[in-house]
Amino acid sequence: MDHAALKEAVLPHGFIEPEVMREQIRFLIEATKRPSVSIQILPAGAGARAGIANSFSLLRLRLASLPDVAYHEHIGDALFLDRSDQADRYVGAMYRLSIEADEPKDAAGTLEEALAAI
Repeated sequence: MDHAALKEAVLPHGFIEPEVMREQIRFLIEATKRPSVSIQILPAGAGARAGIANSFSLLRLRLASLPDVAYHEHIGDALFLDRSDQADRYVGAMYRLSIEADEPKDAAGTLEEALAAI
């Protein structure tokens, strides 16, 4: 299953052209209809309460013998963290974010509101 947690604040205030932002939000709305996709929207300030300042990706591989991999990209560099002591911090962060975020069933409505605001 694919799971994404997005900060609500980035939806109508992207750093790209409005039509491109609308297209991206429409894509996310369509993604919410897929049974293998779970999207959650974090209300303003939720990520800060979870102690998350930057975006990251968590790759969970299908083979139990392979560890989770956290991917963290920032200006000038990117990190692949595949040791369990490193990746486990990101697993915990994702868990905290998913608790603070709205329910996945509410994502489409929030995205529709953001689309209307652009």
